[in-house]
Amino acid sequence: KGNIYYNISFVVDVKDYISSGILENYVLGTVSSQEKQEVECMSHIYPEIHKELRNIQEAIENLAIAGAKTPPESVKSALLKQIGDISQEHSKLSVVESATSEIRGEEKELKKGNNVMIKLAVAASVTLLLALGVVWNQGNNSVSQLNNELALVKGEQLKLQLKNSEQKKQLASLNQAVEQKDYIAYMLAHSATKKIDLKGTDNAPESAVRVYWNTETKGVFLKVDDLPVPAEDKQFQLWAIIDGQPTDMGVFEMELANQQVQQMPFLASSAQAFAITLEQKGGSKVPDLSSLQVIGNIQIWHL
Repeated sequence: KGNIYYNISFVVDVKDYISSGILENYVLGTVSSQEKQEVECMSHIYPEIHKELRNIQEAIENLAIAGAKTPPESVKSALLKQIGDISQEHSKLSVVESATSEIRGEEKELKKGNNVMIKLAVAASVTLLLALGVVWNQGNNSVSQLNNELALVKGEQLKLQLKNSEQKKQLASLNQAVEQKDYIAYMLAHSATKKIDLKGTDNAPESAVRVYWNTETKGVFLKVDDLPVPAEDKQFQLWAIIDGQPTDMGVFEMELANQQVQQMPFLASSAQAFAITLEQKGGSKVPDLSSLQVIGNIQIWHL
């Protein structure tokens, strides 16, 4: 091969020359400048070589055109939508769209038979795919980072909501306590409220309790000044003596009743006296008079 083919008088085996692969290398652009001149010269001399060269050019051109397909629109749409959600990727998106436009232009030129652009089209397609892969990967990383940051923000918001909810509960409890205290203070100063001093019996001679009873609302309030500490299975119970019969006004906790005026759970429609007995924990339907602690008759004056 080589320079010997420039000798026109030299007899060339056309079949061997064609099967040597030099024609394919010429079309792909991988031959040296000397081999290029040789192929062009031989194609002018031998019609068979010229025809085979054209066949190879057309075959590779058709193969390149067939392989240079535009990616499916669904893939492009998905990528652009993912990238569009990330403001930092806008410039990268412009690059990808520009590359896509260039490839489409190259495809039009290829369809017109411009075989010089075949390799550029293939290289551009590979570059585009690599660029899309990089953008896709970076887009996924950015979205993942944004999702993590969003999760942290939502976590902080949830903490604030829980804290705010807890503060609201505490405020409601405080307001309720203030309202309850204000109501009790109002009832103690009410003109229809009577104060009854309950004195200790022989069972508890040092005991003293105050009961406040409003004749209009029928509400009953109690403040312990002095009572012995009951056993764990025992509890003090307040009774209203109505028409000579004891009526349950409810049990009470010593700790609360010692500290402040406590509102009893039941109303007294009318009463002549109030008394406290020591009963089983939880109270009793009938008082144990043998455990009577304090008792006081209602006076005609009020506080």
